[in-house]
Amino acid sequence: MASSTPYLSIKAQTADFFAIPWQKKEGGALYPVRAAATGTKCTQAAETEKSMNSEGLNQELRVVEQAVAIEAVELAAIEVELADIEHCCLHGQPVPPARAYRIKVDSQYHEWPKAHITGNQLLNLAGRDGHLVFEVFESYRHGEPELISPHAEVDLRKHGVEKFTTAPKLVQVTIDNKPKTIQAGTYTVSDLKRVLGVDPSRVLDEVVVGEFKELPDNGTVHVKGGEIFVSHVRQGQSS
Repeated sequence: MASSTPYLSIKAQTADFFAIPWQKKEGGALYPVRAAATGTKCTQAAETEKSMNSEGLNQELRVVEQAVAIEAVELAAIEVELADIEHCCLHGQPVPPARAYRIKVDSQYHEWPKAHITGNQLLNLAGRDGHLVFEVFESYRHGEPELISPHAEVDLRKHGVEKFTTAPKLVQVTIDNKPKTIQAGTYTVSDLKRVLGVDPSRVLDEVVVGEFKELPDNGTVHVKGGEIFVSHVRQGQSS
C-alpha cells in the first residue's frame, strides 16, 4: 500500500538542490545564499531591525547626554581648585565643590580628583593592598570611626569627615586546640608558623572538613578566619 506522505523523487530533489544558489563556507561546508528581501515579510523584518538598531543608538546617546549633563553641572558648581576636608572639618566649615580634594589617610596627605572614593581606593592610597588584609575607617571630628567596606563609596563632602585610618583586619583561628588572633591575608606556611608561634621544625596541618591536610613550608595559605591548624613532629623524628 502506498504511503499517504508525499515524497519527492530523487530527480525532483536534485532539481530543487541545483535551483538554489549555494556557497562554500570555510572547511568546505555548503550553505544556501539568501535572495535579497523583496517580499512584504522581508521588508517588514528589515524595517523592524532598522527600528531596533535606531532605538538602541538613541538609548546610548541619551545615556551619554545624561552623563555629560551631570558633569557639566558639577563643573559649573566648582567653587575652589582644591578643598582640604581636614581643614574644613577642624573649622566647622562645609566642604565646597572643588576640582580636587585633599584627604588624609593615616599620616599621609593625598589629592583626589573626585568628590567620592571607595574603600579599596583608600586602601590603595595607603599602600595597604598587599598580601595581608587591612580595613579602612572614616574618622569624624566628633564620634566613633566608621568602617568602610571595600566597594562602598564615601562622599568626601559629607559634613564632619576629618580623615581616614587603616588597621589590620584581625580574625581568630585555632592552633593546637588553642584560639589565636592573627591578621587575615595570604601567608607562606613558614610565615604562618612564625605568626602562630609554631616551631619551624614541626609540620603544620590544616583541618578541612575533618581531614588533616599537610601544608608544605613553601606553600601558601589564605587566612579568612575560623581555620583550624595542628602542628606535629615530622615522621622519623622524636618529640
